[in-house]
Amino acid sequence: MDLKFQTNGRIEKKWTPIEDEALIIVMMDLYQKGTHNADTGFKAGYLGELEKMIDAKLPNCGIKAKPHIESMIKTLKKEWSIVYDMVYGSHTSDFG
Repeated sequence: MDLKFQTNGRIEKKWTPIEDEALIIVMMDLYQKGTHNADTGFKAGYLGELEKMIDAKLPNCGIKAKPHIESMIKTLKKEWSIVYDMVYGSHTSDFG
């Protein structure tokens, strides 16, 4: 967790590509396990499980469920919804 930047008076974590990849891998692993699956995503408590899984994959990385993982998942949802809308939305101009 070397890289940080400050915005609005708060210090925020800058994720590395290795950490990004680890988060996606552990999210897929958690989904495949099925222990935290719900109809619309993951059940309560999944952030803590993701934190443990990332720590096992990247020991001493310092990534915490809150605020790090929670914030990154929110960012990923926002960014991927833009891509989804471009490909599948009603105004795609045949992009998809």
